[in-house]
Amino acid sequence: MRGRNKQETAQDAGFVTADARDIRVNRLSHIVMWPLAPRLSPRPPRYIPYTHDGGDLIEEIIATACAQLKASGEWEPVSDPLLQAGIRHVSETEREAFKKGWIENETKKLLDAKAGGSDDKSTELSPDEASSLRQKAEDVTAHHFPTTETGMEYGEFVYFHDFVQQTMFSANAGNCDDAARPVRVYRRKNVAACSVVLKQGDDEIQFRAAVPRLTLYLYASGAIIVCAELDYGMKPDVLVHIKGRKRKSPVSRPMTLADAQTLTDRVRRVYAPYFTGVGDATQHSAADVPVAFSWHGTAAWPDWPERSEITNLADTRLREVNPYWLDSARKMIGKPDATGNVNAPLFGHWSAILDPLLFSGNVYQAEPEQWPLWRHVVDERLPVMTCLSVTDGLPQIASRGLHGIRRSDWTRLCYADAAGNGYFYNRKFMDGFEQSACYDRYYPDDENSSGEGSRFMFSGYHFAAVGAGWFFDNFVLNHFRRHYFHLALAAHVELRPACW
Repeated sequence: MRGRNKQETAQDAGFVTADARDIRVNRLSHIVMWPLAPRLSPRPPRYIPYTHDGGDLIEEIIATACAQLKASGEWEPVSDPLLQAGIRHVSETEREAFKKGWIENETKKLLDAKAGGSDDKSTELSPDEASSLRQKAEDVTAHHFPTTETGMEYGEFVYFHDFVQQTMFSANAGNCDDAARPVRVYRRKNVAACSVVLKQGDDEIQFRAAVPRLTLYLYASGAIIVCAELDYGMKPDVLVHIKGRKRKSPVSRPMTLADAQTLTDRVRRVYAPYFTGVGDATQHSAADVPVAFSWHGTAAWPDWPERSEITNLADTRLREVNPYWLDSARKMIGKPDATGNVNAPLFGHWSAILDPLLFSGNVYQAEPEQWPLWRHVVDERLPVMTCLSVTDGLPQIASRGLHGIRRSDWTRLCYADAAGNGYFYNRKFMDGFEQSACYDRYYPDDENSSGEGSRFMFSGYHFAAVGAGWFFDNFVLNHFRRHYFHLALAAHVELRPACW
């Protein structure tokens, strides 16, 4: 194991912590949220509206956007918002791990109940009891990993108060004919997976994820939030493309906590924050962004060797596509749209995924007089949610579970900062971090040697659920992608009214 950071010893409460590069990720999921607003300007003179003449401008924008999405054939309305989460791909390994954990927990309960208050505790179940428990485990597992979206929506619905239910889960959310509809939901039909490549020194690291959800929420205010859920699976691996290696095939290794930290920072970037390099502008390249990002079609997951890229969604490659190079990015900023406005140059893998909607100032779309135009309303880092498990991921020399994570790595996880040595910010600035940013109701106390539990962290633009143990792995993830997803969605709609 790599050496400890001695400066953190006092903050780690006596536990033996591990370097983030030595901690294996047991499970990782991201939900990226992209807020957009309409460019409120007069329609181009030759524009022929899809819908009625006259009327409220926002209503016309909404109706036109609905018609465009419907006509594209790539998006479908979700009539019941309870069915918007999509089906997560579940491997047989994950299914068996859940079943084994459930049987172990129920066996302990039965043995404790049989023993009562006596010291003579039974050590095994009878054959009939064991058989009954195995059969029940099959039923519980089938319910926990449904093959349709009808298995989890009840708990998601009753989690909220009635006045929230009426807004979030109103029926016929895809119906554009009802002007009073608070939100309309659309789902992208032909995206099943994605791959992301990051630079690490001279090497490149490839991450692969299923995409169970790619949804678009169109609100009555005219605002849009696009949500992409990236599920990297259980015990995920990464592919390392080593520069100069004679063998061309990449090397597979386990995903580490350091990988997850950097991926969380990079995957949410929609344009280059700045450029690095020397010489003229043609030699400057985008910093802190993926080297490549590809969306893949329905044949991609889980059979990666047979994957097929979506032909109309060309992947963005740092080595080939315009926004990654300083000279091209300058030209894109200087090119106004039909209304005379300019925006930051968005990467093609983000702007193309929302076809047929058009973005203000985007040179990829060659119809300047189409309408409405949508604008990006945050900086290059999109709001994101992260669910991260480190169950059984700590090296043997370190404390188990959450106790083995360094405090500096906790702060990096909270604020979606890339991996690194020590604190990203001044240590004094981090005083009170646990009190101001962490919800530790189920964080393991000092007597909990297993380190199992959870920590929820909040930074405005990032919600992170980090945990270890069977309950976290099998129940918190479902709450994260359903219950907590809706809380984050509502928060971002509420926080951005000045942008709309």
